[in-house]
Amino acid sequence: RLFQQCRPDTVFHAAALKWVPILEKFPGEAVKTNVFGTRAVLEAALAADVAFLVNISTDKAVDPVGVLGYSKRIAEGLTAAAAIQAGRPYVSVRFGNVLGCQGSFLDVFARQIAAGRPVTVTHPEVTRYLMT
Repeated sequence: RLFQQCRPDTVFHAAALKWVPILEKFPGEAVKTNVFGTRAVLEAALAADVAFLVNISTDKAVDPVGVLGYSKRIAEGLTAAAAIQAGRPYVSVRFGNVLGCQGSFLDVFARQIAAGRPVTVTHPEVTRYLMT
């Protein structure tokens, strides 16, 4: 209804569940929010003739290995299909770790250090990319 009332030219779709431990434990929630939620946004955008849509995805959608990556990869596919249907630029962008973002690995590390606990490192050779 909101899209029909406001008729936006551009939509930035950033709603998502992103906390990996929760999504791995409750994968249905990832599907409901990240997949079906994206589908609902795309359907509303198509119905309202939105000219440009940006779906915010994640670097975890590249060769996904977990629920977050798979759910966001499907959302990217839905976005690409909607772009073809609309004949308009509906695109997905993939972000990595955003500096200062709540729930990021730096946020987790800071809480662990503040509590005097050891810092959890998942793999000694992991590479993390940060953006501001």
